[in-house]
Amino acid sequence: MNFLARLRPAQEAEPDVETEDHVRRRTFSAARYREEELARAAEEAAAAAEVAANARAQRLADDEAVRSEELEAEGDDPDLPEQPPLDWEEAVGWLSDKSAEARNFVAQNWNWEQDLRVLQFLVAQPDIDMGVATGIFWLTGATDDFFPWGDDQSPEDPQFRRAAEMVDQLGRRFAAEDFSSARFGFDDSWDCAQLKERLEELYLDGRIDWSPANLPTVSPGPQPTKDDIPSEERREVLDFLARHEAR
Repeated sequence: MNFLARLRPAQEAEPDVETEDHVRRRTFSAARYREEELARAAEEAAAAAEVAANARAQRLADDEAVRSEELEAEGDDPDLPEQPPLDWEEAVGWLSDKSAEARNFVAQNWNWEQDLRVLQFLVAQPDIDMGVATGIFWLTGATDDFFPWGDDQSPEDPQFRRAAEMVDQLGRRFAAEDFSSARFGFDDSWDCAQLKERLEELYLDGRIDWSPANLPTVSPGPQPTKDDIPSEERREVLDFLARHEAR
């Protein structure tokens, strides 16, 4: 080192501005990181929801395709115009020519918003099954709108009067053990035992003149299905119910 160099004071090292800025830029914000993670989670959730929606739509489409195939196999044409319900006299005449299995299936599935005179005809038949009759009885007794032994004044609605007549007729048939068939069961999800206790109290009070002792409260077997209908009648029976919005 020469003499001048020894006399010159050592200069302080200038900071590396470029390096310092680089370090500062690498410092991350926790808030920004959280926002990015939330945005990423939202994107993943949206993608999962889209996949689920597409899967559900596919399942519905598959179900509809299967249903269309079933209708086609049964001879149904979904493009045909719907047939209007039959007049009750026509319906009764039509049912009178059908098998007991067909009538029991119709009785179980009848739409109560349709004319109850059809159902009255069915429960009056000698071959009405005891299980089907029981289901109709408890359906009537469990429905406050139709229960015919309430304390309220009976409404004048014809449907109510027919329901009251029908359940009274059924009660008498149970008391007389007037059923020749006990092949099928009924929906016993109602609290049938409690309803029976209620009827027994009414009987003891003299408000009904037939004993409910023979009323079943537990289904003895399965309910009738369309497979119980003879094959030569099945299609037209299902069409009949569809016309009365009961299928």
